[in-house]
Amino acid sequence: QVRKGVLISIIEGGICLIVVSLFIFYIMLVIGLGAILILIFSIIIFSVRTWWNWRYLSSIQYRLDPKDLVLMDGVSHLRERTIPYFKIKNVEINRGFLQKYFDLSSVSINVGKDNLNQDGYGIRIYDLATADANKLRDEIMKRARKKK
Repeated sequence: QVRKGVLISIIEGGICLIVVSLFIFYIMLVIGLGAILILIFSIIIFSVRTWWNWRYLSSIQYRLDPKDLVLMDGVSHLRERTIPYFKIKNVEINRGFLQKYFDLSSVSINVGKDNLNQDGYGIRIYDLATADANKLRDEIMKRARKKK
């Protein structure tokens, strides 16, 4: 079953591809045929990016264990991260433009200064149905409060 989040990734990749292709097509008209190679290269790059995002979003799984939250993800290899509930500081629900359109949300789990990724969160679970995201947030926070 294809998740809506995977469709969003494909839509975003397609939009990027169309915008860049139109820009390069304009350059082709102005500069000449040498830009055809740039167009072909851009199509290949954006196609690979869209495929990679689709594979990554399709790989995300999570599990609520009695003592820990476990996230499994990965394209080329499976990565498993375990975060004890007592380390969880906050759980937020995020919704972008396309997520709002498809009634999806991402759950961001703040773990303080430990296990941070580039956006300051230990775990992000993408593109859950909004009702499921709210239930997950409530359950994680309930377990985190019990462990403190």
